[in-house]
Amino acid sequence: GTKVISESMLSLIDMIIFETQKTITTYEREKSTKVQKIFLVGGIANMPGFFEYFKSKTQLDISIGNPFARVSYSSKLASIINELAPSLAIATGVAMREVSL
Repeated sequence: GTKVISESMLSLIDMIIFETQKTITTYEREKSTKVQKIFLVGGIANMPGFFEYFKSKTQLDISIGNPFARVSYSSKLASIINELAPSLAIATGVAMREVSL
C-alpha cells in the first residue's frame, strides 16, 4: 500500500535529481561557470519533504521559486499565494511577457 507508493515516488524523485545533476554538470562544463543556486518550481516543490530531500542529495543552495515576488497583490491573498506560487510559475511568466517592467 503506502510503502509501495512511497518507494515508487522516491525512485521517481531520485531520477529527477539524477537528471538535474547531469544537466548542471553539462551546463557548468559548457559555460565554464558554477551553478550557485537552484529554484524549485512546480507542484512537486510543495510535496512534503521534497525540498529537504532534494537539498540533501544535491548539496546546493536551494530555494522555492516565487513567481509573485515582483507582483503586487492584496495582503489577504498572501497565504494562498505562498501555497500556489510554485505551481503557477510558468503561467505567471507567460502572463508577465506582456507586462513591461
